[in-house]
Amino acid sequence: MKNIRVIALVLAMMLPGALAGQGIEDQAKTRYQEIMKELELKRSSMPMEGLIDLGERLLLEFLEKYPGTQAGGSAHLTLGQIYGSINRPDDAIKHLEKYFEGTRTRDAAEMDMARYTLAGVYIQEGDFDKGEKQLRAIVDRGAAADKRLMEMAVTTLDRLGTLKRLSIGSQAIEFSATATDGKPLRLSDYRGRVVLIDFWATWCSPCRAEMPNVKKVYDAYHDKGFDIIGISMDNSREQFDTYVSQNGIEWRQIFDGKGWKAEIGLQYAVVSIPATLLLDRDGVIRFKNLRGDELEKAVAELVAGKR
Repeated sequence: MKNIRVIALVLAMMLPGALAGQGIEDQAKTRYQEIMKELELKRSSMPMEGLIDLGERLLLEFLEKYPGTQAGGSAHLTLGQIYGSINRPDDAIKHLEKYFEGTRTRDAAEMDMARYTLAGVYIQEGDFDKGEKQLRAIVDRGAAADKRLMEMAVTTLDRLGTLKRLSIGSQAIEFSATATDGKPLRLSDYRGRVVLIDFWATWCSPCRAEMPNVKKVYDAYHDKGFDIIGISMDNSREQFDTYVSQNGIEWRQIFDGKGWKAEIGLQYAVVSIPATLLLDRDGVIRFKNLRGDELEKAVAELVAGKR
């Protein structure tokens, strides 16, 4: 009888905790959905920089309140995606790796997305082995994996050899095309100048958010030996022309209307945008995916011959 009373007491003590735990999960899920809805509603009315700052603040506050929850894992993934898109790889990796910590339940498709995002950051940082491991984890799931992510993982694996050839310190791959001004453009024609190769599109929100800074750097250093080659990943020439005209973009552009299958994009194994490579006067890749003040600082150093 005594043992029965003890067991009953233990169960009575555990039950509120279990219910409270379930309550926390529900609260976390509801709050996370509210945050994502708020960010989506503000997407069209708030500048991208402000939207990113808001998302970062709300998600970090969320993780302080709901650590270890299933929705908390989703928040780590979203923060990893945000940090990856604004060139903060250390923060991106920290949150993406936290996504996989613990024993909480994870959605299989979400896990594939986390693996693919983490692979992209690893590869961007030149850690090709870790990137390949994450991509193969997706491929190894076979038919159980999300079809779209499976195709993207396979494509990225196929491009790893090219990505390794485009590591920092390597010579940029030569390319040639007819620019939008109707004249031929060859990368080698820019030898002797510091060059930013910018893969972008008018539909890409981070690309548009960074464009004023790119223009500022171009205006400040063009006469000192800096140039930009824009590689459009757009499909619509009309949309592209309108954006370039309205925003006063003066540097030369290559547009073939093939979107993600743009020939130079394929040649450079571009799988996400914005994607940039900053070359020195000898055509050697010195920096990748710089934005904001970091871009201006690197351009100033290369123009001055300090690197």
